[in-house]
Amino acid sequence: MLSLGALFGQIFNKSRRIQADAARQALVDGLVERGAASLARAASLLGLTSIPILAEGGPALVGELRGVSLSVTIAQDREGDLMTRFSATHAQLSGSEGASGEPSLVVAVEPRGGALEALFRRGAPTLDAEFDAIFRVRTSDPLAMSAILDERVRRGLLDLGDRMPLFLDFRGGEATLDTSGVELDPDRLVHLIELLLHIVGQRPEGRGPYRR
Repeated sequence: MLSLGALFGQIFNKSRRIQADAARQALVDGLVERGAASLARAASLLGLTSIPILAEGGPALVGELRGVSLSVTIAQDREGDLMTRFSATHAQLSGSEGASGEPSLVVAVEPRGGALEALFRRGAPTLDAEFDAIFRVRTSDPLAMSAILDERVRRGLLDLGDRMPLFLDFRGGEATLDTSGVELDPDRLVHLIELLLHIVGQRPEGRGPYRR
């Protein structure tokens, strides 16, 4: 049986948790609202469409540019933290599959983990020492990977140090870039969209099945 003091302690702690959750949600809502304004500004710069905040999801930027279907969305990840997702699909290159049924070319970039992960999951080196120290790359074709992760892309990802962790996934003409937090600078949104356009515009031929 709880003592009166313990009962009041539980009530007090629950009230503090409720207040903390409400304050966090207010911060999230404020960031999403500011992010929606940034997406709208970036959309106007690129001639795309911005979608305001909807009940079932966050704000978005959508449209087609130079034969590539684009979308940028603000959402929460599994831990409840905000993330910005950039997606691009090249109509002429997407959907290409090898004999195994897997995409003919896959390039996946993620932050390196600890020393134990580095020992067992080495990844494919890009021969860019600075990039390889921060990111691990998985690919179905190391030679074609070099065309996707050219100097412009590597520098662009390294410049996103304030948006770590970030993840890039390229599969047969479709690219997705996830960055932590909400991008509030419309000019950098435009820069990242241009970076994704550059990635999906590459035309290397994948030669082998994808291996994790």
